[in-house]
Amino acid sequence: MIKSRNPIEEFPQTAMPITVHYETLLKRAAGTALDVVDLDGSCDLLSVAREVARRRGEPLQSLLFDDSGQLRPSVLIFVGDRQVSLSDGALLPTGAVVTLMSPISGG
Repeated sequence: MIKSRNPIEEFPQTAMPITVHYETLLKRAAGTALDVVDLDGSCDLLSVAREVARRRGEPLQSLLFDDSGQLRPSVLIFVGDRQVSLSDGALLPTGAVVTLMSPISGG
C-alpha cells in the first residue's frame, strides 16, 4: 500500500514575499509606488491589505479601511492582471503581485 504524503507537512511554511503596487490616489497616500510584504505561511488579500495599512499608516489606512475595520468596497484589487474581490477568498501564491487602486472618475 502506498501511503499518500501531505505536501504541507513536507515543506514548512516560511515567509511569502508578496509585491504590492499602489495606483492612483493610493500611491500618493502610501508615499511609494510599491511595497514587498513578507507574511508567514499562506496569506489572503485581506492579510496583505491589513499589513500595508499597518506599515504605511495614515492616510493609506483610512483610504483602504472604514471605521469598523472593513476593506472599503470601492478599493479595486488585482492579482496579476486579474481583478479580484475579497469574497473570492483565495490564498495568494508565493511571489504574487497585488495591485491596489482607488476608483477613477471624471471625464
